[in-house]
Amino acid sequence: MKVLCIASHPDDEVLGVGGSLLRHIAEGDEVTVVLMHRCTRDASWAESFRVADQMDVEYIREPDDLDALVRKLEPEVVYTHHPGDLHAEHREVHERALVACRPYSAPLVRALYTFETPSASDWGVAPFTARRFVDVTAHLERKLDLMRAYVSELRPYPHPRSISALDARAAFWGQQAGYDAAEAFDVVRERW
Repeated sequence: MKVLCIASHPDDEVLGVGGSLLRHIAEGDEVTVVLMHRCTRDASWAESFRVADQMDVEYIREPDDLDALVRKLEPEVVYTHHPGDLHAEHREVHERALVACRPYSAPLVRALYTFETPSASDWGVAPFTARRFVDVTAHLERKLDLMRAYVSELRPYPHPRSISALDARAAFWGQQAGYDAAEAFDVVRERW
């Protein structure tokens, strides 16, 4: 299966969907990450290259034409930002992903999910609703290690982008679904 993560900035892909992407990789799926915006910190951009190497997936940075890229990659499952995030660029990426993944433009996209981004979704303009849970218990430690590679983006606890807070968030979503650790998603569209 082909999986695409359309994220705004370096670290968003790990914060929001890192454990699920690692699970897709472990299950043999082909994963591609698109980062739509360069972060204001050059360190974050450089760190994203290290994370891509550690994940061993293709990262595409600042594509000229997202619609054409989605048609070319032909993903079946797409993850992107929650539309109610506080960060305006996250909301913009969400809208661009919806346009690029329209059923008649990208007919192979059978599932479109939104993820929360700690420190953007929790302070956002609309609440995040979890409708899909992915068991990431076997991948949580590696997700946290990937986040540690984003040294410039980490914050001390109790900030939502601290390692302890990310671990607690995975436990919280796991409790909702009966797993030790989970990531949560809202469902925009799902076809079967």
